[in-house]
Amino acid sequence: MGKRILAMFLAAVMALTLAPAAGADPAPASSPSPRSAASEYEDQADARRQAILSSRTEIVRSDVFLPGETYTGQAYYVSSSTGNDGNSGTSPESPWQSVWQVINADLRPGDAVFFKRGDMWRQQLYETVPGVTYSAYGQGEKPVFTTSPENGAGAGKWELYFQGDDGRKIWKFYKDLDTVGGIYLNGTEQEAGRVYGYWVGNHYVDLAYSYDPSPDPDNASGWTLLVGDEQRHETSLDDLEFCCMPDLTGREYPIDLLGDKCPGPLYLRCDAGDPGEVYDSIEFCGSYWPIAVSSDCVFDNLAIHYWSVFAFWGHSESDKNVVIQNCEVAYGRQNTVGFSQPEPDCGVINDAIYGVVQNAVIRNNYIHDNDGSGITFETYSGSRPQGAGDCPVTGLSFTCTGNLIERCGACIQLNDGNGWFDFDRITISDNIASDAGFNYGTRSMGVNSFCPFACLVLGAWGRLSAKTLEVSHNVFLRSRRFILSCGYDSIYQTDNGVSFHDNVYIQDRDGLFGPECYDGRFLCSASDPLLESRLREYTRGENETVILLAADDPHSGRLSP
Repeated sequence: MGKRILAMFLAAVMALTLAPAAGADPAPASSPSPRSAASEYEDQADARRQAILSSRTEIVRSDVFLPGETYTGQAYYVSSSTGNDGNSGTSPESPWQSVWQVINADLRPGDAVFFKRGDMWRQQLYETVPGVTYSAYGQGEKPVFTTSPENGAGAGKWELYFQGDDGRKIWKFYKDLDTVGGIYLNGTEQEAGRVYGYWVGNHYVDLAYSYDPSPDPDNASGWTLLVGDEQRHETSLDDLEFCCMPDLTGREYPIDLLGDKCPGPLYLRCDAGDPGEVYDSIEFCGSYWPIAVSSDCVFDNLAIHYWSVFAFWGHSESDKNVVIQNCEVAYGRQNTVGFSQPEPDCGVINDAIYGVVQNAVIRNNYIHDNDGSGITFETYSGSRPQGAGDCPVTGLSFTCTGNLIERCGACIQLNDGNGWFDFDRITISDNIASDAGFNYGTRSMGVNSFCPFACLVLGAWGRLSAKTLEVSHNVFLRSRRFILSCGYDSIYQTDNGVSFHDNVYIQDRDGLFGPECYDGRFLCSASDPLLESRLREYTRGENETVILLAADDPHSGRLSP
């Protein structure tokens, strides 16, 4: 099989190769620190990160449409800082200002909309036009779309809700917000973690402490902040934690599928004082997706910051031939999808690119700091796609290449094909997937997630339908949980068209490796002596490289709590 297992006992190697001889002068203080076994791949990630963040707009007008390279119709320009919706929008000197103007414009297939670099829009591009290219113009950083409704810093935006004798201070935001997935303070300098609660009929219960509370207002595991006729101070929040508490009084219990847009008060514990004065910026991860894709669209050189649920959302049954390239998607946080009777599999979800599946090309994007999945290939279960008739849709492809995904819950997920989609080819190549399992096991993420926490997830729900699945030339670099996660027998449902080759897997020696299968048969640690045979069984790989990092490796254990 040509598989190479490289066991890197770095402590012993360093002792033999770097220790000075007896009597020799000690190394000068300026001597470089020893390089990690992962340094070569860290360097690759650094170079790719810089290349994507500094990528230029190279889409030009042409008589021939090449997705991601050319457009054939009218170009429009949008600037939140210098634009006006009364302008023509047809030149950089006369740009529109708002996303609403873009949504309401008479765009046609072949047109292109360019957003000014360095600008930000706090508006949802909830409707895109099939066949239109959305990209950037000007100089500087990529144009930013965010679901944060406003900068929460400033005097008068927070009122002191409770102050304890021990210095605890609970602050309430000046207006109700839809449920918020996360809060970033001073840009990304600091983060406030969310505490999740479920409504049990007359009060909320903190799921960090109880999986199965009864609908009893006197339940000892319940929060002391009641919603309804009586409100008392919240005692379970730690400093720089917050909770969203929409009032659901009078609704029948249990409450299912209420959705994430439930306006209500937001409480933040900040012992240092008024958050609006302590911090220069406070950004909220809002409860809706910033960009909804449409068929034949191109999204190029855009940035999405501070969001929850999804960043790019596509309807896997109807949206096809989409290209997402050269984009940055970052700082996403889980959010509830409803309030229902608590159980271990509670409803929190957050994927950066979701539902963009049919003939999709996802290339050269930088996706990071998201506690859900980076790129999710997933079709909706149990429903028939448009135009399918009685037969599955065939002849499809999915390409994921050249991306850098780091510090996400899972990096790349390939989940179920629901019986209505049979892909000819799925290609996962030349990606760097690093530090998976972000926020795994922390209170701010809640009790559970739909995300299986791995660098690469194959068939999480047990099915993956493709004649050919090629996974090649990727680097899977560390995971707090598993490097590789496989749903039971999922990749065997690809009609033997599985091709794993030339991938590099790097994991802490005392970490978990996988394959993780939901019947529990193939759970294994990175140091498992059967690791090679398990990988061979599940990937049938050729020329695969595994590097195990020793405990004293300078890059080992990065994600340890």
